[in-house]
Amino acid sequence: MLDTNQYINLDSATNLIVKVNSDKFSCFFIDEGDILVVDMEAKISDGMRVLVFFNGEFSIRIFRTIAHIDYIQTVDNKFLPLLIEPYIEYKIIGAISSVIHSYC
Repeated sequence: MLDTNQYINLDSATNLIVKVNSDKFSCFFIDEGDILVVDMEAKISDGMRVLVFFNGEFSIRIFRTIAHIDYIQTVDNKFLPLLIEPYIEYKIIGAISSVIHSYC
């Protein structure tokens, strides 16, 4: 029998389980219906995929640090990285640690 806790710590109080309801993250091989495991206490560093609450909705972004300045970037690179300014409504929920694919 496969023990999923050897691969993904689903029981941790610091993890959040999120179901994806959009197909706009397919460039990361994350599709609608997939499950994300988000580590809410991970130390966020440059290049990590993160779950953010941004402009009133949850989204996946790439956290970037360029010349010691923090940015968030879209996953498809269609836009320049967005400088995290005090007037921007955003919150980094945590780092995406695992993706469980749905094939249904």
